[in-house]
Amino acid sequence: MRIILTSQEKEAISRAILEAEKKTNGEIVPIVVRASDSYLGAHWQSGILAALLSAFSAYLLFPHWNPIGYLILQIPALFVGFLIGSIPAVKRILSGKKFMQLEVHQKALELFYRHRLHLAVDGTGVLIFVSLLEHRVEILGDRGISSKIGQNEWEAAVNDLISETKKRNLAKGLIRAIEDCGVLLARHFPAKHENPDELRNDVIVEE
Repeated sequence: MRIILTSQEKEAISRAILEAEKKTNGEIVPIVVRASDSYLGAHWQSGILAALLSAFSAYLLFPHWNPIGYLILQIPALFVGFLIGSIPAVKRILSGKKFMQLEVHQKALELFYRHRLHLAVDGTGVLIFVSLLEHRVEILGDRGISSKIGQNEWEAAVNDLISETKKRNLAKGLIRAIEDCGVLLARHFPAKHENPDELRNDVIVEE
């Protein structure tokens, strides 16, 4: 399985976080996952479809078979189809865009609280979330952030990240998104005289 980010890329991302947070009391935490869900339903859909197609094709080619033969043929076809359902492109098609969008959002919320972004004193935690399978990016701000920055204002950071991720430049995309977020946060939440570092300064990768 391909490594999502190398150690050198992780170090570069950490430096970008530290640099961005010098100018703001916001706390930026990037998280990357391979997928927001297993989408097991897509596996079963693919398996059942393969089983039905195999039986139908066999009937067209060998119409005089014993009916039990068509049933037996569906067993390995179901298994093969189940495996085909693990192919990312197939999984995306069978799961559907809206369902995947919902799963990504739910995963982003789960990770926001699991990694304690909501505990920043002034509610200034910001999650940059990337879910690779779905090709989705979400940026979530805590209560202090969302009171001043609308979701549409994160658009530049989201677009930069998506653009670079599609080019397989995930690290570069994360750095650009962190820089974009840093500029936006510095505008609305400039660094105070005391600027404690409340959250971790590295990218979290969930395999």
